[in-house]
Amino acid sequence: TQQTEQVTLLHRLLRHEVLNGLTAIRGHAGLLADGDGEARSRTAIEENTDRIERTVEDVGFLVRSVDDTVAALGAVDLGEVLQRCRDRLPDVAARVTMDEPPSVLVRGDDHLDTVVSELVTMAVERTDGDDVAVDVAVEETSATLAVSAPGEWVSEPERAALLEGPPEYDRQDVGYGISIVRLLVGRYGGA
Repeated sequence: TQQTEQVTLLHRLLRHEVLNGLTAIRGHAGLLADGDGEARSRTAIEENTDRIERTVEDVGFLVRSVDDTVAALGAVDLGEVLQRCRDRLPDVAARVTMDEPPSVLVRGDDHLDTVVSELVTMAVERTDGDDVAVDVAVEETSATLAVSAPGEWVSEPERAALLEGPPEYDRQDVGYGISIVRLLVGRYGGA
């Protein structure tokens, strides 16, 4: 199931993010060749090139086999992940409350940052002026990370994708980030 979800997500991401980016670059390159809209086209080409690079970097985990994934997992300091999340999201950090978690090692890899950043960014973008809280509870053999914000910042289709897997068909109301979070959390043995 996890490999099927990985392939489905990889196909959708490449088709949407990469092909759309290339189409925009091609169009703006044509404008530049005609001498039209130079500044706007340069900016669009740079933004779409960055978008493609980010996508390629982000999907690296999708091409790993299950055996490679298990071998790549190790102990990750959750406190360091939260600090990197703060540093990575400077524009929203003022609205995010994160208590300093105790030093706790969890099973993961370098993509654990993506899980936290994706959830925090969604919560911030979908709530108006309200604070987003990130809390960590540590028990003897587990750690729970909770991202909370007022209101319904995760839609029902997104909630279904988180709990049950990506929808069978592309949906405009379910972003790729939800499927990425689900796959990574499952990979770490979490829920």
